[in-house]
Amino acid sequence: MAHDSDEYQLKIRRPVIVSMRFSDEEYALVLDASRQENIAIGDLVRRTLLAALRSQKADLIQSVLLQEVVFLRMLLSNSVPHILAGTKLPDNQISELMQRLKELKPKGAEKALADAAERGN
Repeated sequence: MAHDSDEYQLKIRRPVIVSMRFSDEEYALVLDASRQENIAIGDLVRRTLLAALRSQKADLIQSVLLQEVVFLRMLLSNSVPHILAGTKLPDNQISELMQRLKELKPKGAEKALADAAERGN
């Protein structure tokens, strides 16, 4: 087997069966990958699917956190000049600022990701 016994556990009870259909080309890809990994096709498909789902969940969490960081960054960049000048924003302007930044944070996070990708980070 290509996997450590800690990672690969053959005798885990898995009572739910899911069937699927593949084209000839898709099946050839799956079969080739399972042979390269030296594991059964079902194990390969299950592992690949679960890894993709876990990755999606991690990406969602990362996106939410990035949006909050962007929000805080924008809030600071809009607040620091007033703080340094010793002035206070009126309450209605603070509320408007907070609402505007909440609306902008998803786009700000997208831009931050695009900038990081462009830099190669």
